[in-house]
Amino acid sequence: VKAGRCVAGVCHSFPIVVGEFGSNFVLANDLLLFNSFANYLNNVNAVADGLHSSITSWFCWSYNPDSGDTGRIVKNDLITFEWTKLNCFVNCNLINSTSNGLILKLR
Repeated sequence: VKAGRCVAGVCHSFPIVVGEFGSNFVLANDLLLFNSFANYLNNVNAVADGLHSSITSWFCWSYNPDSGDTGRIVKNDLITFEWTKLNCFVNCNLINSTSNGLILKLR
Protein backbone atom coordinates (compact mmCIF):
# COMPACT_ATOMS: atom_id res chain seq x y z
CA VAL A 1 0.00 0.00 0.00
CA LYS A 2 1.39 3.36 -0.96
CA ALA A 3 1.89 6.05 1.66
CA GLY A 4 -0.26 8.60 -0.14
CA ARG A 5 0.77 12.22 -0.66
CA CYS A 6 4.05 13.08 1.02
CA VAL A 7 5.11 16.65 1.85
CA ALA A 8 8.38 17.45 3.62
CA GLY A 9 8.79 13.80 4.62
CA VAL A 10 5.32 13.54 6.15
CA CYS A 11 3.07 11.12 4.29
CA HIS A 12 -0.72 11.19 4.44
CA SER A 13 -3.32 8.61 3.54
CA PHE A 14 -6.69 9.76 2.35
CA PRO A 15 -10.08 8.11 2.83
CA ILE A 16 -11.85 6.86 -0.26
CA VAL A 17 -15.60 6.48 -0.61
CA VAL A 18 -16.93 5.04 -3.84
CA GLY A 19 -20.23 6.57 -4.88
CA GLU A 20 -22.96 5.40 -7.23
CA PHE A 21 -22.28 2.01 -8.64
CA GLY A 22 -24.59 -0.82 -9.52
CA SER A 23 -26.10 -2.62 -12.46
CA ASN A 24 -29.39 -3.75 -13.89
CA PHE A 25 -27.81 -7.17 -14.55
CA VAL A 26 -29.26 -7.20 -18.06
CA LEU A 27 -26.17 -7.93 -20.14
CA ALA A 28 -24.12 -11.11 -19.79
CA ASN A 29 -21.05 -9.13 -18.69
CA ASP A 30 -22.90 -7.14 -16.01
CA LEU A 31 -22.36 -9.74 -13.29
CA LEU A 32 -18.74 -10.27 -14.36
CA LEU A 33 -18.07 -6.53 -14.14
CA PHE A 34 -19.83 -6.29 -10.77
CA ASN A 35 -17.75 -9.18 -9.40
CA SER A 36 -14.53 -7.64 -10.73
CA PHE A 37 -15.41 -4.29 -9.15
CA ALA A 38 -16.20 -6.03 -5.85
CA ASN A 39 -12.82 -7.78 -6.02
CA TYR A 40 -11.16 -4.40 -6.56
CA LEU A 41 -12.98 -2.91 -3.57
CA ASN A 42 -12.00 -5.92 -1.47
CA ASN A 43 -8.44 -5.90 -2.92
CA VAL A 44 -8.53 -9.62 -3.68
CA ASN A 45 -7.93 -12.07 -6.53
CA ALA A 46 -6.54 -10.91 -9.88
CA VAL A 47 -7.15 -7.21 -9.19
CA ALA A 48 -5.15 -7.14 -5.94
CA ASP A 49 -2.50 -4.77 -7.25
CA GLY A 50 -0.79 -3.97 -3.94
CA LEU A 51 -1.44 -0.27 -4.51
CA HIS A 52 -4.42 0.13 -2.22
CA SER A 53 -6.05 -1.32 0.85
CA SER A 54 -9.58 -2.68 0.80
CA ILE A 55 -12.14 0.05 0.17
CA THR A 56 -14.91 -0.63 2.67
CA SER A 57 -16.90 2.60 2.33
CA TRP A 58 -19.32 2.90 -0.56
CA PHE A 59 -22.80 3.94 -1.59
CA CYS A 60 -25.15 2.01 -3.82
CA TRP A 61 -27.85 3.73 -5.81
CA SER A 62 -30.76 3.32 -6.12
CA TYR A 63 -33.38 2.07 -3.74
CA ASN A 64 -36.32 2.96 -5.98
CA PRO A 65 -37.21 0.95 -9.08
CA ASP A 66 -36.97 3.80 -11.59
CA SER A 67 -33.17 3.95 -11.60
CA GLY A 68 -32.19 3.73 -15.23
CA ASP A 69 -28.47 3.10 -15.01
CA THR A 70 -27.44 1.51 -11.72
CA GLY A 71 -30.41 -0.73 -11.10
CA ARG A 72 -32.51 -0.86 -8.00
CA ILE A 73 -32.77 -2.55 -4.63
CA VAL A 74 -36.56 -3.01 -4.59
CA LYS A 75 -39.16 -4.03 -7.14
CA ASN A 76 -41.90 -1.74 -8.48
CA ASP A 77 -44.01 -2.17 -5.33
CA LEU A 78 -41.24 -0.38 -3.32
CA ILE A 79 -41.43 -3.16 -0.73
CA THR A 80 -40.16 -6.39 -2.28
CA PHE A 81 -36.36 -6.59 -2.35
CA GLU A 82 -34.36 -7.49 -5.46
CA TRP A 83 -32.77 -10.50 -3.79
CA THR A 84 -30.59 -11.32 -6.80
CA LYS A 85 -28.82 -8.01 -6.35
CA LEU A 86 -28.68 -8.10 -2.55
CA ASN A 87 -27.35 -11.66 -2.63
CA CYS A 88 -24.68 -10.48 -5.05
CA PHE A 89 -23.57 -7.86 -2.52
CA VAL A 90 -23.30 -10.56 0.14
CA ASN A 91 -21.68 -13.16 -2.13
CA CYS A 92 -19.14 -10.58 -3.34
CA ASN A 93 -18.32 -9.84 0.32
CA LEU A 94 -19.44 -6.21 0.02
CA ILE A 95 -21.88 -6.57 2.90
CA ASN A 96 -20.12 -8.12 5.88
CA SER A 97 -19.20 -7.37 9.46
CA THR A 98 -16.34 -5.01 8.49
CA SER A 99 -17.85 -3.05 5.60
CA ASN A 100 -19.14 0.48 5.88
CA GLY A 101 -21.18 0.14 2.72
CA LEU A 102 -24.51 1.84 2.53
CA ILE A 103 -27.47 1.05 0.38
CA LEU A 104 -29.21 4.37 0.29
CA LYS A 105 -32.93 5.01 0.05
CA LEU A 106 -33.39 8.04 -2.16
CA ARG A 107 -37.15 8.47 -1.76
